[in-house]
Amino acid sequence: MICGHIALSQIKRTGEGGRGLTLAGVIIGCVGLGPAVLTGIIYATIIAAAVSSNSYGN
Repeated sequence: MICGHIALSQIKRTGEGGRGLTLAGVIIGCVGLGPAVLTGIIYATIIAAAVSSNSYGN
């Protein structure tokens, strides 16, 4: 995603081709990053709940 943004700025500055492909890569990167972050938040919440509960008998 970061490289895509760098490429978009370079394409804008130099007028090279490939803007559509670069834009598609950035969009696909954003779409993939959203569920990954959401999954991480869900896992962190589950782990925090498991650690905070005293299910170990102590």
